[in-house]
Amino acid sequence: MKLNILKLSLLARPRTYEGAPAIAIPPEAALRRSVLACMLWEDEFYESGQTIAARIRELVPQVAPEVVAALAVEARATMKLRHAPLLLVREMARYATHRALVAETLVRVIQRADELAEFVAIYWAEGRVPLSAQVKQGLAAAFTNFDEYALAKYDRIVIITDEQSHDRVPAPRGRGYVINVASARNGVGYGPWLHIDGFSEAVLDYIRESERTNINKSH
Repeated sequence: MKLNILKLSLLARPRTYEGAPAIAIPPEAALRRSVLACMLWEDEFYESGQTIAARIRELVPQVAPEVVAALAVEARATMKLRHAPLLLVREMARYATHRALVAETLVRVIQRADELAEFVAIYWAEGRVPLSAQVKQGLAAAFTNFDEYALAKYDRIVIITDEQSHDRVPAPRGRGYVINVASARNGVGYGPWLHIDGFSEAVLDYIRESERTNINKSH
């Protein structure tokens, strides 16, 4: 008598979202497909944007750091993606194996002045933690790539710093805010900048209310 025996190994094979058999691909190929075929955090037909972002985070430590760095640059420079490259660099900053390439990669993927703040927002998406040394170097170097005209296109600029300095910061074009997240205070010559000590979500509410109050006073 012949018995039909269920092979559990068949159930463990990768499958598509519709249940069809799929071929497992190595982490590098999976990361490349996930990054270059998505608009980060936007839902696709089969997957949510959050699922895609989670998979990217999971795959980064499984791929060689130089490959992740090159993919971030390709995604920004060739594919013109903005947020996926920033997420790649943020995830690189988590791992000792990848951190050495963070600064030079960050300089290459930040190509607009507003992406400086966008990267910090991604970095702090899961809670405020100190910026790593490589991240500080990368942000500082990227900042010098933008001239007065590039920064003047925005009606406000927010600088988040945890370093102390006795240098006077040039006056901003439009509204300017310096948020000092260091434990010490008053190390920067703020001049016309609005100085805020410490950071939380309430800082944005404070800035919004401050601007609203100033507008009302001017009328």
